[in-house]
Amino acid sequence: MKINLVFGFLGSGKTTLIKRHLGSQQDLSRTAVIVNEFGDVGIDGSIISGDNLDIVELNSGCLCCNLKGPMLDAIQELEQNKQIETLLIESSGLAEPLDTLEALTDKKLINTIEIGPILTVVSLAHFEKLSEFLGDFYIDQIHNADALILNKSDLSNVDQIETVRHAVRELNPKADILITQQCDLDLTHLFESNQRAHTDFVTHIDGLKRATNHTAVHRHSHLDSIVIENSNLITKTELDNWLTTLANDIYRVKGYLNLDGQNSLLQYSIDEFNTEAVKKIDKYQMVFIGQTIDRDELKRQYSNLGTVHK
Repeated sequence: MKINLVFGFLGSGKTTLIKRHLGSQQDLSRTAVIVNEFGDVGIDGSIISGDNLDIVELNSGCLCCNLKGPMLDAIQELEQNKQIETLLIESSGLAEPLDTLEALTDKKLINTIEIGPILTVVSLAHFEKLSEFLGDFYIDQIHNADALILNKSDLSNVDQIETVRHAVRELNPKADILITQQCDLDLTHLFESNQRAHTDFVTHIDGLKRATNHTAVHRHSHLDSIVIENSNLITKTELDNWLTTLANDIYRVKGYLNLDGQNSLLQYSIDEFNTEAVKKIDKYQMVFIGQTIDRDELKRQYSNLGTVHK
């Protein structure tokens, strides 16, 4: 089974990248996706879902720590019992990349998997702010990649793009660098290149650990998440106004709402957000991720948005 991994901080475009790739494939009967989300409710799995596609959602944590075991169990189940040939793993935006990669060196997987190129999606629009705020955690996601996808070029000018390109090249001289808008690129050739047998992958990860003097750390331990339900009819103006008042320690908002009478998906990251209409949803749930969240106040605010839909 071939495994391809996608890293990137919250809101960089990982889910969009995977959804686009899957949409370009004619047959998904031997393809599966493991989606890891830090929050208690999975949103990305419902976004990616498609006919004949196996999706495993691992929520409430990260693959780098408390979900290592469930990830390995899921890989073995997909390979042995479902005859999956291609597996995409979307890490949570808070996963420690090297610890996640190290989990795949487990001897249980020897002779059964190949690891494709390690991809990291970087938001051009937020690179400078995130580098300053996240420090080594953000740098590690870039340093450990085989390919860097610099996304959201439509939100950046030429000078910004070149500044980020130069910065990531300094951090990772060997990686391929691709500039994209809304992660619009053909991944087929990229996924098929640089496949590593399991033994070669173990050697590669050992080399990365030595190069960085790596020790296992979990720098997301100070972050929190909360899921809030609100089925009220919310106007676009009301939503826009409320999002501008969000505290700076809310980094990511993602979920479904009743927006102007339409089922809609909201995606918010730092100071950027967008909405899109969707056909069917299970619940009007919104996931908030941030630092030192005032859970009661946030729940009060979001629950009171809109008017009761009759």
